[in-house]
Amino acid sequence: CLGTHFQFRYPGYNVVSIIPKDPIRFPGRVKGLSLWAQGRGKAYELEAWIKDYTGYVHTIKFGSLNYVGWKPLKARIPEFIPQSIESYPQTKTLVLERLVLRASPNENTEDVYFFFDQIKVLTESFEVNFDGRDLDKMFNGSESSQPQQSTTQPK
Repeated sequence: CLGTHFQFRYPGYNVVSIIPKDPIRFPGRVKGLSLWAQGRGKAYELEAWIKDYTGYVHTIKFGSLNYVGWKPLKARIPEFIPQSIESYPQTKTLVLERLVLRASPNENTEDVYFFFDQIKVLTESFEVNFDGRDLDKMFNGSESSQPQQSTTQPK
C-alpha cells in the first residue's frame, strides 16, 4: 500500500507527482493498468506517465478520485503506443515514470491524503521464438558458442 500526504499554499492547478525510486518496467506488451485507490472526496484526477522505448512519455488517465472509500480504477493502454519493433526480439518494454495527482483549480489546499494498493498490469508476454535467436553470441566469444571437441580416443 502506498500513501501520500500533502498540502498546498495556494489554490489553483496544483499537481503532485509520485516518482518511483527505481524505474518500474512492465513485462511484455501492456494492454492495461489497474489499481485500488482510496478517495477522500477531493476533486483530484489520477494519471500515470508511461515512457515507451523511443523515450516518449504518454499520459494515461485513470480518472477522478472525487469519491469516498476504496475503488478499483482501470486504464487501457492505447494501441498507438509503440511496444514492439520488426526485428527480434520484438517486444520493447514500457516504463512507469510516475503517478500524478492533478487538483481541480477550485479544490481547497488543506491537508490531503490518498492511498493506493494492488497496482496490476494486464500484459501479453508471449514472444515468438525463432531459429538463430542466440546466433549473435558467436561474436561474444562465449564458451557455449565454441565448437565442442570430441573427447573419445581412437583405438
